[in-house]
Amino acid sequence: MKMLLVSVILVLVTQHASGGKDIDGIEGEESIVLPCPPLTGESVLWSREDLDPSTVHLRQKTKTGPEKDEFKDQNPYYRTRTELQTDALKTGNVSLTLKNLRLSDRGNYICEVLKDGKSYETHVRLHIISKEKQDIQTQVELQQQQRIRDILIGVCVSVVLIIICFVGLFLFLYRRGHINFSKEVYQVEVDSGEESVLLPCKTTVHLPEDDEISKQ
Repeated sequence: MKMLLVSVILVLVTQHASGGKDIDGIEGEESIVLPCPPLTGESVLWSREDLDPSTVHLRQKTKTGPEKDEFKDQNPYYRTRTELQTDALKTGNVSLTLKNLRLSDRGNYICEVLKDGKSYETHVRLHIISKEKQDIQTQVELQQQQRIRDILIGVCVSVVLIIICFVGLFLFLYRRGHINFSKEVYQVEVDSGEESVLLPCKTTVHLPEDDEISKQ
């Protein structure tokens, strides 16, 4: 009779406190928290409309004051898998902890808090990713990370090789005399009709035998 009275009150004075919120979970995950806005009250009911019975978890204040979970109408599917803080209605922390996630846990959950004859609803949409799909997704992410590492290593090796080639070419040209940072320009003055003139020349030690000095 008490439960029937509470149900009638909820139907007559229901007020929506907030819109839906999406939560993601993974199959086999130890636990997940379904959030509900902080609100103190006389009772909190978590439910799923697509289930029969629809009750996921019910917590009420007793006549003497302390809070108590009511499992009589709880859906057997959630037996021993739901939990609220011991003083949830007193503190207003009525978020629900759901344990040992299963694929069939996915769905729309409703949090209803009864306070001063009014009901405040919050909807939570729970999405569950299968363990197999999660493993595949993890494997794909690892492969992508490995490809990125391989690309970065390849780029670094290429840059190092280019630097080595550039330095080697520079040293080769420098030793051959094609690059000379200390190049000097000599100016020689001679009178017309002189029998001969000495043209100064300064070169590297390893001058090739077939090199010739040209006169200008």
